[in-house]
Amino acid sequence: MSAAPIVSLTSVKRSFEEGGRRRDVLAGIDLEIGAKQMIALVGPSGCGKTTLLSIVGALDAGFDGSAHLLGQDLAALDDDARSRLRATELGFVFQAFCLLDHLTVRQNVEVPLWLLDDGPDADTAAKRASEMLERVGLGGREGQSVMQLSGGERQRVAIARAMINRPKLLLADEPTGNLDTETGARIFGLFDAMRAEEGCAVLVATHDAAMAERADRVLRFEQGRVVSQ
Repeated sequence: MSAAPIVSLTSVKRSFEEGGRRRDVLAGIDLEIGAKQMIALVGPSGCGKTTLLSIVGALDAGFDGSAHLLGQDLAALDDDARSRLRATELGFVFQAFCLLDHLTVRQNVEVPLWLLDDGPDADTAAKRASEMLERVGLGGREGQSVMQLSGGERQRVAIARAMINRPKLLLADEPTGNLDTETGARIFGLFDAMRAEEGCAVLVATHDAAMAERADRVLRFEQGRVVSQ
């Protein structure tokens, strides 16, 4: 018997009201993601990739259709339940890194642990953060300011932060958009390593078709629809 999917979407639609008119952003998306799979979303800006990530990531509840994450019906969850799901089961990586400049490298990685009601003590959090930094090739840099890091290094800190809670699903929105080709390839290599070592699935939106081809499946979006996969 096959394992239940991490993500299961059926006929998911999303519209927004703009200037008194409705704009359809997602026009009926069907998607399943299994454990350790990497799915890449490609397509032009405004085609619905980020909106889909927001729905899967329990950030946007205003959709129609069926969306299940780890067996939970996202439409049936209240705000508190959605917050708990994000904090304990999901990791997020963004193009802009979203690091806190006043914190050290290690402290930035620890932040998700600080937000847990039953998070580990300070020593355990520091140890786990150091372990994750080792995995992304930044061991020994724990005490540095993130302001001293290159763009690629900052993105690796963001990946370590996203993985600190050992999430079941890693969501990445244009994670290599600010990076050169070589560094971008290294970031995708880290995604491969994380899903192999931690067992997480990865859903990544990217403009870089060459990078996307490293995924198990590529979904090409146009005007809110999957036109090929």
